[in-house]
Amino acid sequence: MTWPEIIIHAVVICVGVPAALRNWTALALVASWALGQGTWMVTGDNLPLKIYFLADLTVIGVILAKEIVKVGPKEYNGIWHQLRCLIKDLTVQDRWIIAVFVAGCWPLYVISIGAYERWWMLYYITIAQFLLAGWEALSSWRGAKRAVHDRTYRQKPGGLKRMAGNWGHG
Repeated sequence: MTWPEIIIHAVVICVGVPAALRNWTALALVASWALGQGTWMVTGDNLPLKIYFLADLTVIGVILAKEIVKVGPKEYNGIWHQLRCLIKDLTVQDRWIIAVFVAGCWPLYVISIGAYERWWMLYYITIAQFLLAGWEALSSWRGAKRAVHDRTYRQKPGGLKRMAGNWGHG
């Protein structure tokens, strides 16, 4: 196993898989990566770039579906308002993941550069997307943890307030 393989496997296993437990974007990225990696391990050849493009669209579809479910039904004033809300409602990390597909991966699929250079650029983009998905999952987890802490604190005051509350019910 080469160092690049070790690094990408470590990123997928240590960042992507744990993030996939909390974040649908990470799950879609892991599935997309596993499809390409599994094909390469079985056949010794990469998938055609057209298939990677379809996998990218699937990840973007998951991101958009996740946000639509999160936001719920909305009324829009027009198509531009709907498009603006579609982008605005996304998390910062999901915006960056989509931007990296559109401005990073897709141009690399069509421009004529060497396969070696293309592979390395896509390699670093993949790592960046996994780190962004992991960051989103960590932010979500921390926000949920903070909300539970706040809710617990409001329900059970500590210190002297707790003692004062118990004196009257002895």
